[in-house]
Amino acid sequence: AFFVLAAPITTFSAVGVLLLLAWRRIQADRQERAEQHHQAERNAMALDFERGERQRQQEFMGMLTHELKAPLSTLAMVLGSPAPSASMHRHAELALESMRQVIDHCAQSAEIDDAAAAPAQVACSLAVDFELRCAAQTDPARIQVTSTQPLPPVMADPRMLAVIFNNLLDNAFKYSPRGSPIRTSIVRECTPEGAVQRVSVTNPALPGPLPDAARLFQKYYRGDAVQRISGSGLGLHLSRLLARRMGGDLRYQTDADSVARWVTLTLVLPESPPAAAAQM
Repeated sequence: AFFVLAAPITTFSAVGVLLLLAWRRIQADRQERAEQHHQAERNAMALDFERGERQRQQEFMGMLTHELKAPLSTLAMVLGSPAPSASMHRHAELALESMRQVIDHCAQSAEIDDAAAAPAQVACSLAVDFELRCAAQTDPARIQVTSTQPLPPVMADPRMLAVIFNNLLDNAFKYSPRGSPIRTSIVRECTPEGAVQRVSVTNPALPGPLPDAARLFQKYYRGDAVQRISGSGLGLHLSRLLARRMGGDLRYQTDADSVARWVTLTLVLPESPPAAAAQM
């Protein structure tokens, strides 16, 4: 009787062991397939990243080659002349300045992309800082400043503000007809999120198509109408990135009247808290 009862129990036990082993095998197969799937996803992401890096390197080298070729040719011509004229010296100075701007923008881009620290929070007067940048331009008489009432300070990073203001003014001088006016203003506006201050730089556009608003702030983007003018395509990209790091933004708009088509770039920054303003 014992053996009669033991036989089914042994059979059921064996079946149970087999089922357990089969279940564990199924689980192991599922885990292996999931790991293979995750590895395939990681490989695909790594491949996409590598392709993106390669594309960015190609864009960077293309920009660098394009922007340095003309000034280097100018310098070679001047250095190769036995008696360079005053005009040739002036062209050489402009070529050096163009190369310096391209190199500065590349260095700023690398520094900003690698920086992990938050921007400094200092109470700044946008009007004072902006006027200093305007006075440092090569032809400040072209700048028309709209007078505003005294405004409270904003919490911002002075170095970042300097980069943004320089880029906005350089952009306006470079991409407007020679001698044309550059309009600037600083205004205060109350929004549902709080008070903000807007620094706007407006210049008449050059003949030809206007920049693509959807691509204007992309890295290395330059409009079709300005391809013959030296530039890195990094200034506005860096400026918007810095503005957003300080809690603000950089915006673009166009307008037209009977005189010209106008391009406006506006830095928007939130005002500093009352406590910070009191410490100014």
